[in-house]
Amino acid sequence: MASTDPLFQKYVDSDTQEEVDILVPPLFYILRSRDVPIILRMSSISLLTECEETSPLAMLPFVTDLVNSMIDLLQIETVQSKPRSSILEKDVKATEFPDLDAEPTSKVPKVPAFRRAAAQFLLLVVRQTIKQVYESTFETSPIPIRLLKRAKITSSYVASTDEDSIFRKIAGEASEELGQLQEALIRISAH
Repeated sequence: MASTDPLFQKYVDSDTQEEVDILVPPLFYILRSRDVPIILRMSSISLLTECEETSPLAMLPFVTDLVNSMIDLLQIETVQSKPRSSILEKDVKATEFPDLDAEPTSKVPKVPAFRRAAAQFLLLVVRQTIKQVYESTFETSPIPIRLLKRAKITSSYVASTDEDSIFRKIAGEASEELGQLQEALIRISAH
């Protein structure tokens, strides 16, 4: 997963890259493991988010795989809102999930906090990429265009269909900023 590409090495000191190369693979493994308690999987996303926030350029070798995983997570773990009609309104209840404080070993992945963490990570990656594009660090996107389109479609969809309003807001922001990233990439390719 890691890269020795000169572009990465130009902007990232070797100590930082070495630390990221040590931290990210086990965190990625935990994130993808369905037999690990959901709290640990959420913690791995949180730590990956910290890595991205602290050293986005050192994370570049991993960003495509991580974004792909977050999109998969959003697609698989979304919880559709129940149809609301005036007749059924009183019978519609939000889906109930385990209380992670009371059940810390729960492996139920559909908890809203898990989806929120994945959407937050995706949003941060997009923001960091936009920043790097405008600072002229990148001449092309480090995230394949096909993956950006998939991320935009997925985040737009879950922003309008998931039952959790906080998750919908984060996914909506990610969708909007993915559109901004696509515009930024078009602008730099035109120059």
